[in-house]
Amino acid sequence: TTTPVPTTTASTTTTTLPTTVSTTTTTTAATVKTTTLPPAPRLTAKAGEKPVMGNYSISVGTTACLLASMGLQLNISKEQSPGIINIHPNTTEVTGSCGRRSADLRLNDSNNIIIDFFFAVKNSSSEKFYLKGVNITVVRPANGSLYAANNNLSYWGASLGSSYMCKKEETLFVAEGYQIKTYDLRVQPFDVKENKYSTAEDCSPEVDNFFVPIVVAAALAGLVCLIFMAYFLGRRKHHGVAYEQF
Repeated sequence: TTTPVPTTTASTTTTTLPTTVSTTTTTTAATVKTTTLPPAPRLTAKAGEKPVMGNYSISVGTTACLLASMGLQLNISKEQSPGIINIHPNTTEVTGSCGRRSADLRLNDSNNIIIDFFFAVKNSSSEKFYLKGVNITVVRPANGSLYAANNNLSYWGASLGSSYMCKKEETLFVAEGYQIKTYDLRVQPFDVKENKYSTAEDCSPEVDNFFVPIVVAAALAGLVCLIFMAYFLGRRKHHGVAYEQF
């Protein structure tokens, strides 16, 4: 008789030991990019304060094709941002283009005030140029930009081959609440010769300055003559009546 021998099974227990993870912390310094905004438009000009005279030109190579000289002032009367802004030539960038029938001049003062002038030649036998349009942009980073445009103007007219000049203060009505005042203006957008202005056509010729006084003086002289004539006629009539009485 065979007696089975009991089998002993070894029990194996597997224990998972905790794994130690070494963590390395790296601290990175944050880089902050600072953007310097352009200064706000300078609404500091006082009423009656004239802007500085500026000389501006557009050239093709070394030859000027557009000339402009003026003191320039922007007047804004909108309720949300009224103000008077003088354009400063020393901080103004000049760009533009010239053509046979159209030309434009952009004045950009410190990326705050941008004024575009558009010139054209009239479609007529008179061959005159004029200021056809003006765009105004006022950049205000905090409050939003202002914009006004008018492409149906008719200012600064003169014959081709000449320049337009206006020594007195002149006001351009661009849009409601937007006006441009110019001082000592002279502009020639076409047919510039030898980088110089051609003969100017004045907005108010000097003859007009003394024409009115001449007319007034002539009228007074005529009135005096009428008074003397009436006086002498009255005396003659009086003497005639006296003779009839005798």
